[in-house]
Amino acid sequence: MKPRIVLDNKNDLRIRAKSIEEAINFTKHFLIFTSKPVKLKSFSKEINDNGFIYVGHNFDSLKNEQAMVKIMLNCLVYYFSNSKNNTSLENVKNFVKNGNTELKRSIEQRDEIIDSKEKSHNIFFQQYQNNVRVRLSLFNGQLCYSIIIENLMILPNMNYNRLIIDFVKRINKLESKNDFLTSFHKD
Repeated sequence: MKPRIVLDNKNDLRIRAKSIEEAINFTKHFLIFTSKPVKLKSFSKEINDNGFIYVGHNFDSLKNEQAMVKIMLNCLVYYFSNSKNNTSLENVKNFVKNGNTELKRSIEQRDEIIDSKEKSHNIFFQQYQNNVRVRLSLFNGQLCYSIIIENLMILPNMNYNRLIIDFVKRINKLESKNDFLTSFHKD
């Protein structure tokens, strides 16, 4: 993890770093860097003469996928600690580290049932035969992404668990199949 500036849920700027010293050092360099005027070579008055400022950025979709897989891997290993040293995770770890593996992954559509929990991110762990499907759903299904990990047993066959990450209350809850199904019962 490199230090970074993020907005929290209250729109306050926060610095994420490994230590206080690293955060202080990052802030010092950031303030020095932003206090110096910089001439942007990509700006052209001929193209942009209408008073608007256009901002662009590069977006590396592979790095985005690597970050999502890392989230899924961390949750898998945390909630299913017996899988931590399983050799089946090597493809997943290699994908997170360098992006060059044969990991089966896909972008999915929002599911009204799985993504039904409001104000949350969900991670759905589904066991079928010797394979595990891990599905990450961000912001109530606005972005859904899944991976298949072959030759990994974490649950009985055809069983599943759902991890709910309530980003408002900052609470994580792992639901069993039964908990998941009874969560739809309204009194």
